[in-house]
Amino acid sequence: MFGGLQPIQLDPIFRGCATTIVFERVDKNGYYIDLTQKRFWLTAKTVPWDTDSDDSDATFKVEGVIDNQTEEPGRVTFTLSEANTYQDPDVIPYYFDIIATDMDGTSNAEPMAYGTFTIIGHPNNAEAGGE
Repeated sequence: MFGGLQPIQLDPIFRGCATTIVFERVDKNGYYIDLTQKRFWLTAKTVPWDTDSDDSDATFKVEGVIDNQTEEPGRVTFTLSEANTYQDPDVIPYYFDIIATDMDGTSNAEPMAYGTFTIIGHPNNAEAGGE
C-alpha cells in the first residue's frame, strides 16, 4: 500500500462549477511516493457504501492525472466538470473514495483515500452545468 488509507474532508464545491481536487502521497519524510504505473479514480456517491459493483450508481467518477512525472510523481489531479458538480446541494454529505488500479484499470484496486464533501448552491447556478 502507498502509505495507508487517508481520510480527507474536501472543501465545499460550488454547484455547476468546474474545479480540481489534488491528491498527494508522501512518505514519512515528506518525499513524494512514486505513483507512476497506476491509474487513479475518484468516485462520488450519495451513500457511504453500496453493493454496486460497477459504480453505475455513482454521482460521478473521474480519472486522475499524475502531475509532473519527474518532480512530483506523488501528486494526482482530478478535474471535475460543470456537469459533475451540477448536483443537488441538499444532499449532505456526498461520499467519495480514491482508488488506484494497475494501468489496465481493472486489477489490484487499492483504496487510497476516502471522505466527504458538500455541494453548495449560489445565486447564478442556473446558468452553469447540467448540460
